[in-house]
Amino acid sequence: MLLNKEDKKQKKIFFYLDYRDCNSTCQFDISIKYDNINGLYYAPQLTFNYVHFNEGAILTHWDIDNCSPRCVHDLPDFWQNCLVIIPDENNHVHLVWGPYPFDANFPQADGYKIFRKVDNSDWGPITTTDNDIFEFIDDDFIIASMRTWHYLYYKIAAYYTENNNYHQSGFSNTCYVETPPQGGVGSKRGGYFNSKNSKNFSTTLYQNYPNPFNPTTNIKFQIKEKGYVRLKVFNMLGREVAVLVSEIKEPGKYTLQFNANNLPSGIYIYSLKVNDFIQNHKMILLK
Repeated sequence: MLLNKEDKKQKKIFFYLDYRDCNSTCQFDISIKYDNINGLYYAPQLTFNYVHFNEGAILTHWDIDNCSPRCVHDLPDFWQNCLVIIPDENNHVHLVWGPYPFDANFPQADGYKIFRKVDNSDWGPITTTDNDIFEFIDDDFIIASMRTWHYLYYKIAAYYTENNNYHQSGFSNTCYVETPPQGGVGSKRGGYFNSKNSKNFSTTLYQNYPNPFNPTTNIKFQIKEKGYVRLKVFNMLGREVAVLVSEIKEPGKYTLQFNANNLPSGIYIYSLKVNDFIQNHKMILLK
Protein backbone atom coordinates (compact mmCIF):
# COMPACT_ATOMS: atom_id res chain seq x y z
CA MET A 1 0.00 0.00 0.00
CA LEU A 2 1.29 3.46 -0.91
CA LEU A 3 0.45 6.36 1.37
CA ASN A 4 1.21 9.94 0.47
CA LYS A 5 1.45 12.60 3.18
CA GLU A 6 2.35 16.22 2.58
CA ASP A 7 3.13 18.91 5.14
CA LYS A 8 4.01 22.58 4.76
CA LYS A 9 7.77 22.04 4.50
CA GLN A 10 8.22 19.07 2.18
CA LYS A 11 6.51 16.14 0.60
CA LYS A 12 6.89 12.90 2.56
CA ILE A 13 6.37 9.59 0.79
CA PHE A 14 5.92 6.32 2.68
CA PHE A 15 5.64 2.75 1.42
CA TYR A 16 4.25 0.32 4.01
CA LEU A 17 4.63 -3.42 3.42
CA ASP A 18 3.04 -6.25 5.34
CA TYR A 19 3.90 -9.93 4.89
CA ARG A 20 0.39 -11.19 5.74
CA ASP A 21 1.99 -13.61 8.18
CA CYS A 22 -0.53 -13.29 11.02
CA ASN A 23 -4.29 -13.19 11.29
CA SER A 24 -4.62 -10.57 14.01
CA THR A 25 -3.91 -6.85 13.86
CA CYS A 26 -0.16 -6.42 13.38
CA GLN A 27 2.30 -3.68 12.77
CA PHE A 28 3.70 -3.24 9.28
CA ASP A 29 6.78 -5.39 8.65
CA ILE A 30 8.65 -2.87 6.46
CA SER A 31 8.35 0.84 5.81
CA ILE A 32 10.32 2.60 3.09
CA LYS A 33 10.73 6.36 3.20
CA TYR A 34 11.94 8.88 0.65
CA ASP A 35 14.86 11.15 1.54
CA ASN A 36 14.28 14.47 -0.23
CA ILE A 37 17.83 15.65 0.40
CA ASN A 38 19.62 12.62 -1.05
CA GLY A 39 16.87 11.70 -3.49
CA LEU A 40 16.92 8.06 -2.35
CA TYR A 41 14.60 5.61 -0.65
CA TYR A 42 15.64 4.00 2.64
CA ALA A 43 14.30 1.45 5.11
CA PRO A 44 14.51 2.99 8.63
CA GLN A 45 14.39 -0.39 10.39
CA LEU A 46 17.61 -1.36 8.59
CA THR A 47 19.75 1.32 10.28
CA PHE A 48 18.93 3.78 7.50
CA ASN A 49 20.43 1.68 4.73
CA TYR A 50 19.60 3.39 1.45
CA VAL A 51 17.97 1.40 -1.31
CA HIS A 52 18.50 2.97 -4.73
CA PHE A 53 16.49 1.82 -7.73
CA ASN A 54 15.48 3.29 -11.05
CA GLU A 55 11.93 4.07 -12.04
CA GLY A 56 10.18 0.88 -13.08
CA ALA A 57 12.77 -1.38 -11.43
CA ILE A 58 11.76 -4.42 -9.39
CA LEU A 59 12.73 -4.38 -5.73
CA THR A 60 12.19 -7.63 -3.83
CA HIS A 61 11.34 -7.77 -0.15
CA TRP A 62 14.40 -9.96 0.53
CA ASP A 63 16.58 -7.18 -0.89
CA ILE A 64 14.89 -4.68 1.40
CA ASP A 65 14.92 -6.95 4.43
CA ASN A 66 18.49 -8.16 3.77
CA CYS A 67 17.58 -11.84 3.87
CA SER A 68 17.71 -14.87 1.58
CA PRO A 69 15.00 -15.30 -1.08
CA ARG A 70 14.23 -18.58 0.68
CA CYS A 71 12.66 -16.59 3.53
CA VAL A 72 9.35 -16.63 1.62
CA HIS A 73 8.61 -20.05 3.16
CA ASP A 74 7.45 -18.10 6.24
CA LEU A 75 4.75 -16.30 4.24
CA PRO A 76 1.39 -18.12 4.18
CA ASP A 77 0.04 -18.94 0.71
CA PHE A 78 2.96 -17.17 -0.93
CA TRP A 79 3.10 -19.46 -3.97
CA GLN A 80 -0.65 -19.09 -4.55
CA ASN A 81 -0.28 -15.30 -4.77
CA CYS A 82 3.24 -14.64 -6.03
CA LEU A 83 2.79 -14.26 -9.80
CA VAL A 84 2.08 -10.78 -11.20
CA ILE A 85 2.15 -9.20 -14.65
CA ILE A 86 3.44 -5.72 -15.46
CA PRO A 87 4.17 -4.16 -18.87
CA ASP A 88 7.80 -3.64 -19.83
CA GLU A 89 9.06 -0.53 -21.64
CA ASN A 90 7.80 -1.93 -24.98
CA ASN A 91 4.43 -2.98 -23.49
CA HIS A 92 5.35 -6.66 -23.62
CA VAL A 93 4.10 -9.07 -20.96
CA HIS A 94 6.56 -8.99 -18.02
CA LEU A 95 6.02 -11.84 -15.54
CA VAL A 96 7.41 -11.47 -12.01
CA TRP A 97 7.26 -14.01 -9.18
CA GLY A 98 9.25 -15.24 -6.17
CA PRO A 99 11.07 -18.42 -5.15
CA TYR A 100 9.13 -21.59 -4.49
CA PRO A 101 8.88 -22.11 -0.70
CA PHE A 102 10.95 -25.11 0.32
CA ASP A 103 9.60 -28.07 2.27
CA ALA A 104 10.50 -31.71 2.93
CA ASN A 105 8.94 -32.86 -0.34
CA PHE A 106 10.47 -30.12 -2.47
CA PRO A 107 13.86 -29.18 -0.98
CA GLN A 108 15.38 -27.08 -3.76
CA ALA A 109 14.10 -25.82 -7.11
CA ASP A 110 16.43 -26.24 -10.10
CA GLY A 111 14.37 -23.77 -12.11
CA TYR A 112 10.91 -22.55 -13.08
CA LYS A 113 8.70 -23.57 -16.00
CA ILE A 114 6.32 -20.98 -17.47
CA PHE A 115 2.98 -22.02 -18.94
CA ARG A 116 0.72 -19.98 -21.21
CA LYS A 117 -2.60 -20.35 -22.96
CA VAL A 118 -4.47 -18.08 -25.35
CA ASP A 119 -8.23 -17.76 -24.88
CA ASN A 120 -9.70 -21.27 -24.54
CA SER A 121 -6.73 -23.17 -25.94
CA ASP A 122 -4.83 -25.79 -23.93
CA TRP A 123 -2.09 -24.84 -21.51
CA GLY A 124 1.43 -25.30 -22.83
CA PRO A 125 4.94 -24.64 -21.49
CA ILE A 126 6.77 -21.84 -23.29
CA THR A 127 10.14 -21.61 -21.52
CA THR A 128 12.09 -22.26 -18.32
CA THR A 129 14.32 -20.07 -16.17
CA ASP A 130 17.19 -20.76 -13.75
CA ASN A 131 16.40 -21.12 -10.05
CA ASP A 132 17.65 -17.60 -9.25
CA ILE A 133 15.65 -15.89 -12.03
CA PHE A 134 12.20 -14.72 -10.97
CA GLU A 135 11.05 -12.80 -14.05
CA PHE A 136 10.44 -13.37 -17.75
CA ILE A 137 9.40 -11.12 -20.64
CA ASP A 138 7.08 -12.72 -23.18
CA ASP A 139 7.80 -10.60 -26.24
CA ASP A 140 5.55 -12.68 -28.48
CA PHE A 141 2.65 -10.49 -27.34
CA ILE A 142 1.95 -6.92 -26.33
CA ILE A 143 -0.58 -5.76 -23.75
CA ALA A 144 -3.71 -4.11 -25.11
CA SER A 145 -5.06 -0.74 -24.09
CA MET A 146 -8.05 -0.87 -26.44
CA ARG A 147 -9.90 -3.13 -28.91
CA THR A 148 -9.24 -6.31 -26.97
CA TRP A 149 -9.56 -9.60 -28.81
CA HIS A 150 -7.38 -12.26 -27.13
CA TYR A 151 -6.90 -13.17 -23.48
CA LEU A 152 -3.49 -14.48 -22.40
CA TYR A 153 -3.21 -16.63 -19.27
CA TYR A 154 0.03 -17.46 -17.41
CA LYS A 155 1.07 -19.68 -14.52
CA ILE A 156 4.39 -21.14 -13.35
CA ALA A 157 5.71 -24.24 -11.62
CA ALA A 158 9.01 -25.01 -9.93
CA TYR A 159 10.93 -28.18 -10.81
CA TYR A 160 13.99 -30.13 -9.74
CA THR A 161 15.77 -33.30 -10.83
CA GLU A 162 17.14 -36.01 -8.59
CA ASN A 163 18.79 -39.22 -9.78
CA ASN A 164 17.61 -38.38 -13.31
CA ASN A 165 13.99 -38.16 -12.09
CA TYR A 166 11.99 -35.02 -12.85
CA HIS A 167 9.78 -33.48 -10.14
CA GLN A 168 7.40 -30.54 -10.57
CA SER A 169 5.61 -28.44 -7.96
CA GLY A 170 2.00 -27.38 -7.96
CA PHE A 171 1.10 -24.33 -10.01
CA SER A 172 1.21 -20.73 -8.86
CA ASN A 173 -1.77 -18.46 -9.15
CA THR A 174 -2.96 -17.70 -12.68
CA CYS A 175 -2.66 -14.20 -14.15
CA TYR A 176 -4.14 -12.90 -17.36
CA VAL A 177 -3.84 -9.88 -19.65
CA GLU A 178 -5.53 -8.74 -22.84
CA THR A 179 -3.84 -8.42 -26.23
CA PRO A 180 -4.89 -6.37 -29.29
CA PRO A 181 -6.97 -7.78 -32.15
CA GLN A 182 -5.60 -8.42 -35.60
CA GLY A 183 -4.50 -5.10 -37.03
CA GLY A 184 -4.42 -3.46 -33.60
CA VAL A 185 -1.73 -0.95 -32.67
CA GLY A 186 1.64 -2.69 -32.36
CA SER A 187 0.30 -6.10 -33.38
CA LYS A 188 1.22 -8.21 -36.38
CA ARG A 189 -1.43 -10.94 -36.17
CA GLY A 190 -3.64 -11.63 -33.22
CA GLY A 191 -1.36 -9.67 -30.91
CA TYR A 192 1.92 -11.21 -32.00
CA PHE A 193 4.75 -8.69 -31.94
CA ASN A 194 7.76 -8.68 -34.25
CA SER A 195 10.71 -7.46 -32.21
CA LYS A 196 12.62 -6.48 -35.35
CA ASN A 197 10.21 -3.57 -35.67
CA SER A 198 11.10 -2.32 -32.19
CA LYS A 199 14.02 0.08 -31.88
CA ASN A 200 14.28 -0.50 -28.14
CA PHE A 201 14.78 -4.26 -27.84
CA SER A 202 18.03 -5.27 -26.18
CA THR A 203 20.59 -8.01 -26.78
CA THR A 204 19.35 -11.00 -24.80
CA LEU A 205 20.06 -14.70 -24.41
CA TYR A 206 16.91 -16.60 -23.43
CA GLN A 207 16.56 -19.75 -21.37
CA ASN A 208 16.58 -22.84 -23.57
CA TYR A 209 13.45 -24.91 -24.03
CA PRO A 210 12.75 -27.66 -23.22
CA ASN A 211 14.86 -27.77 -20.09
CA PRO A 212 15.69 -30.42 -18.91
CA PHE A 213 16.04 -31.94 -22.40
CA ASN A 214 17.00 -35.15 -24.20
CA PRO A 215 18.77 -34.91 -26.57
CA THR A 216 17.70 -31.70 -28.35
CA THR A 217 16.67 -28.26 -27.11
CA ASN A 218 16.01 -24.85 -28.66
CA ILE A 219 18.13 -21.81 -27.83
CA LYS A 220 16.83 -18.33 -28.67
CA PHE A 221 18.70 -15.04 -28.62
CA GLN A 222 18.30 -11.55 -30.03
CA ILE A 223 20.90 -8.92 -30.84
CA LYS A 224 20.42 -5.17 -30.92
CA GLU A 225 23.18 -4.29 -33.36
CA LYS A 226 25.30 -5.96 -35.99
CA GLY A 227 28.27 -7.77 -34.53
CA TYR A 228 30.35 -10.92 -34.30
CA VAL A 229 28.25 -13.51 -32.48
CA ARG A 230 29.71 -16.44 -30.55
CA LEU A 231 27.39 -18.98 -28.95
CA LYS A 232 29.22 -21.82 -27.19
CA VAL A 233 28.42 -24.66 -24.80
CA PHE A 234 30.65 -25.62 -21.86
CA ASN A 235 30.56 -28.42 -19.30
CA MET A 236 30.81 -27.72 -15.57
CA LEU A 237 34.61 -28.05 -15.75
CA GLY A 238 34.71 -25.09 -18.14
CA ARG A 239 35.62 -27.17 -21.18
CA GLU A 240 34.12 -26.15 -24.49
CA VAL A 241 31.94 -28.96 -25.86
CA ALA A 242 30.16 -27.25 -28.76
CA VAL A 243 30.27 -24.11 -30.92
CA LEU A 244 26.79 -23.25 -32.14
CA VAL A 245 27.42 -19.83 -33.72
CA SER A 246 30.62 -18.07 -34.73
CA GLU A 247 29.90 -15.43 -37.36
CA ILE A 248 28.77 -11.87 -38.00
CA LYS A 249 25.00 -11.43 -37.72
CA GLU A 250 22.56 -8.61 -38.39
CA PRO A 251 20.24 -7.24 -35.65
CA GLY A 252 17.26 -9.48 -35.00
CA LYS A 253 15.99 -12.59 -33.25
CA TYR A 254 17.43 -16.06 -33.81
CA THR A 255 16.49 -19.58 -32.74
CA LEU A 256 18.59 -22.69 -33.21
CA GLN A 257 18.47 -26.30 -32.10
CA PHE A 258 21.23 -27.85 -30.00
CA ASN A 259 21.69 -31.61 -30.27
CA ALA A 260 23.51 -33.16 -27.30
CA ASN A 261 23.28 -36.73 -28.55
CA ASN A 262 27.03 -37.28 -28.07
CA LEU A 263 27.20 -35.73 -24.58
CA PRO A 264 26.60 -37.40 -21.20
CA SER A 265 23.84 -36.35 -18.82
CA GLY A 266 24.67 -33.35 -16.69
CA ILE A 267 24.51 -29.57 -16.31
CA TYR A 268 25.93 -27.45 -19.11
CA ILE A 269 26.51 -23.72 -19.58
CA TYR A 270 25.72 -22.00 -22.86
CA SER A 271 27.27 -18.59 -23.40
CA LEU A 272 26.44 -15.78 -25.82
CA LYS A 273 29.04 -13.14 -26.66
CA VAL A 274 28.22 -10.24 -29.00
CA ASN A 275 30.83 -7.49 -29.15
CA ASP A 276 31.16 -6.47 -25.45
CA PHE A 277 27.97 -8.26 -24.37
CA ILE A 278 28.22 -11.61 -22.55
CA GLN A 279 25.37 -13.66 -21.02
CA ASN A 280 25.25 -17.24 -19.74
CA HIS A 281 22.53 -19.75 -18.84
CA LYS A 282 22.46 -23.26 -17.41
CA MET A 283 20.71 -26.20 -19.07
CA ILE A 284 20.19 -29.77 -17.91
CA LEU A 285 20.67 -32.82 -20.15
CA LEU A 286 18.83 -35.89 -18.83
CA LYS A 287 19.22 -39.18 -20.69
